[in-house]
Formats: sequence, structure tokens, C-alpha cells
Amino acid sequence: MPTASKRPMRRTVVYLWISSLLYGSFLLISTSGLEFLDKKFAYSPGTAIRVLTELDPSGRLAYQSFNLADFGYIVVYSATLLTWFRFLRNRAAIPRGFRPFLALVPGFLDIVETAAIAWLLREPSLQLGPLVWLTVFATPVKWTAAGLLGVVLLAGEVRWRRYLRARRRAAKAVWQAKKR
Repeated sequence: MPTASKRPMRRTVVYLWISSLLYGSFLLISTSGLEFLDKKFAYSPGTAIRVLTELDPSGRLAYQSFNLADFGYIVVYSATLLTWFRFLRNRAAIPRGFRPFLALVPGFLDIVETAAIAWLLREPSLQLGPLVWLTVFATPVKWTAAGLLGVVLLAGEVRWRRYLRARRRAAKAVWQAKKR
């Protein structure tokens, strides 16, 4: 168990969540009306090629800008997930078998997807190749990993909240016993 100064605090998790929500909202608002592969849960290689080839120069530039901003977002939400995971794990709300690096899996897959799309955006003529297949594979696996991690984190939150309620009830019972 790390010392108290090295354990993540609840307010740190909250601040990081707010940062992630604001950054993600900015990305969604700034790209509304545009069809990006990052916004889809899954797609076929044909869909990926169609979306990328139908982009006009301004759409391609907008997608490249989005991709650049997405790299920053990956860092922010990965830090959020890792800190939240460590917060719950240090308080025994997540079993010890779950290692903190698991919180980085969605971010790693998102980096793979975003880097492959960035590379594809630089290609003048798109062909069905390994980078297209990489994006087609990484996107649904990223979303699935994020969903599973979300389930683990939410279960940890429920477990942590139950512990806090039980601790408050016990303290209240001790206080009432002393009062009598």
C-alpha cells in the first residue's frame, strides 16, 4: 500500500474526469456533421476506405486536425482511467488480480487506431492493406476494452460506496452507544 501522499485522491479523479469530459465534448462539438471512423463502434474495410477517400481537401485537413487533438485526448482519458483504477485498487475496491496497466489498454488501442488513420490520411490513394485492417480491428477492440474496464470501475465504485456506508453506520452506532 503506497503512503498517503502517493495514493490518488478522490478530488484528483474528479478533476481528471472533468478534464476528460470537457476535452471529449470539445472534440465532439468541433467535429459535428463530419463522418469520422473514430466515432464508429465497428466498420468494414470498405467503409474505412470509402470514408477516407470521400474526404475533400478541407475534410481531410479537418480529420488530420481531429486526429492530432485525439492524441492529446488519449493521454488525458488514459490518465483519468489509470488514476481512477489506482484510487479504487488502493482502497481494495478492485481485486488485487487486476493490474493498473489494464486501465491503459483502451488508450493503447486508441493510439494504434489513431496512428493508423493518421498514416492513411497521408496516402494519396487508399488501397486495402494492413493499415486499413489494423483500424478495422483496433476500433471495436478498443470500445470493448473500454466497456469492460468501465464495468470493473463501476463495480469498484459500488463496492467502495458500500464500504463507506457501512463505516458510517458503524461509527453512528458507536456514537449512539456512547451517548446512552
